[in-house]
Amino acid sequence: NFEGGIDPSSIDLKAGTAVVKYDIYVMRVAVVQITGNTRTKDQVIRRDLRVVPGMVVNTDAIKADYERLNQTQYFSKVEPDIKPGPDPKNPQDVTLVWHVTEQRTASASVGFGYSGGLTGEGLYGTLGVSDNNLHGTGTACRFSSKAARGRTSHRFKGRFRIWATRGIRRSTALPAASSIAARRTIIRFTKTWAATRSSPLRPSAEPRYRFR
Repeated sequence: NFEGGIDPSSIDLKAGTAVVKYDIYVMRVAVVQITGNTRTKDQVIRRDLRVVPGMVVNTDAIKADYERLNQTQYFSKVEPDIKPGPDPKNPQDVTLVWHVTEQRTASASVGFGYSGGLTGEGLYGTLGVSDNNLHGTGTACRFSSKAARGRTSHRFKGRFRIWATRGIRRSTALPAASSIAARRTIIRFTKTWAATRSSPLRPSAEPRYRFR
């Protein structure tokens, strides 16, 4: 947005010249709103957003946030929208609204099979339950169980995302503008239990953790 016009005091009729002045306002994000998330918590969505209040509106940065939200697979639809800001006296400050539509992230499976031969397990059954967004917290987990010839095994896999702020950089060119650089740490672990008719349920190995 900009406002401008001819400075009356600078008009020179003989030379046919005048000074034209413009006041240019840079569009900045004043508020970031999220709508439509009936299950996923606001903080889970905001940790994937890099465009925060105080930053200049940048279509490339908004597009990158859009792609990050789609990659979570929590939503069937993601739409960014720019609306007037909360203060009508500052039209350069806008509200960035993210409209999301939730989708199902949990699944369950049941299976049966037969494995023959000397080393075969015979008739066996499997059960699996997984959720990529457990209780809207962004935590992914999967539980699976297998039973065959009196032996039962269970496995649990989990993935947690943790965000740590590396620092805040403030811009001197645009007062009140700031950006936060965040580092993502993904913790994955696997836990397995096994039990037979003659022995109680016990862990078969210590949990394995992976950091990225």
